[in-house]
Formats: sequence, C-alpha cells, structure tokens
Amino acid sequence: QANMPYPYYLIAVLGSGIHLSWQLLSVNLDDTRSCNSKFVSNQWLGLMIFLGLAAGRYFSSPLEGRDVDNNSGDLTGYRKKSS
Repeated sequence: QANMPYPYYLIAVLGSGIHLSWQLLSVNLDDTRSCNSKFVSNQWLGLMIFLGLAAGRYFSSPLEGRDVDNNSGDLTGYRKKSS
C-alpha cells in the first residue's frame, strides 16, 4: 500500500496517462521526426512522475502510519493492522 496523497495521483498517474495517450494518438509511425519528437517528449513524462512523487511526499504526514509514544514523543514503530 503506497499511502500517497492525492497530488501524487493527480500529477504522476493521471498526468502520465494523459501524456502517454497524447503520444499514442498523435504519433505518425511513418514519419521519423514525429517518432523522434514523441521520444524526446518522454523527458516531460519523467518530470511529471518526479513532481508527482515530490508533491505526494511533501503533502503526506511525516508520521503517517506510525505510533508516537505520548510520554516522550519517540516513534515506537509502524502500526500493526488489526485483524
């Protein structure tokens, strides 16, 4: 379970899906310039994934999924799922 907040899904997942869909719909496989421009545009795909991960990390709680000892504030480890 990734536990990533919504900015990750909006930027990285949705943005990447839209970008890849645009590439598939607009590429002309008979034209080398068209193929090259789509290949070069993959740098933007990598940037979207990076920004989505960075935004997800920035907006996530630093203590999410951990228990904090109320007396000392120390982390005691990850919470165990209740069965």
